[in-house]
Amino acid sequence: MRNEEVSRFVKHATLLLDKEEEEMEIQEVLSKQNKDGTTGYRALAFTEDDPDYIVCIRENIPGKLEYEIIPGWYYNIDEYLFDDLEKGYEIEWLSLEHHYDLWCELNECYEDIHHEEGFRKYVSYCKTNGITAEEIASLGLDRVDIFPLIHEEDASYEKISEIKFKKCSVILGYNGELDASYATWITSSGKGNRKARYFCNFQEGFRDYKGRCKTMLLKDLESERSRIRPQKVMDHTDR
Repeated sequence: MRNEEVSRFVKHATLLLDKEEEEMEIQEVLSKQNKDGTTGYRALAFTEDDPDYIVCIRENIPGKLEYEIIPGWYYNIDEYLFDDLEKGYEIEWLSLEHHYDLWCELNECYEDIHHEEGFRKYVSYCKTNGITAEEIASLGLDRVDIFPLIHEEDASYEKISEIKFKKCSVILGYNGELDASYATWITSSGKGNRKARYFCNFQEGFRDYKGRCKTMLLKDLESERSRIRPQKVMDHTDR
């Protein structure tokens, strides 16, 4: 956590939490600059015994804590994290276990995310602070990764080859600063960039690029075959 003020808030929030609840731990701390120049904080606490029971502690006025119980069925990361990040909140701290839970949820419901800007801010935080699939796996948990979900513009790959088809393009990208220096993805005007795949060397990346291009070509050829195929002419044997 970045400074003494954050530590002070977490200490007071923990004392309140210990007084009101048993065996709950703060897993997420956000901050936001108030209009009067002070800083507001928001913390979420979870318990392993009851995943449907979540506590939110806020401090919008210095020294004044607000306590709220959030039903688990009401909570989702899009509205409670990504929306807050879009509204000006900054991440002060998230436990590695909480990152794991977030990543698992993202892999299940990424298509339902509406707060794209908030999602990108979260991804940027992960990159800046070394939150990786390997780091999370060090907890002994199942391997999970969100970076394959990231759009082309987030991954910062330079486009080195592109083949256009009827409704989309297949792209091969390169970024020498990343371990997975090659990436392929499909892009279309209707759905944006999607289905990114990442590779550590050119041979693997180009093999996937070639395979995806072949798949798209076959789809276009089948579509063209259906379009130009002569209509069947009925004769007396068809009657």
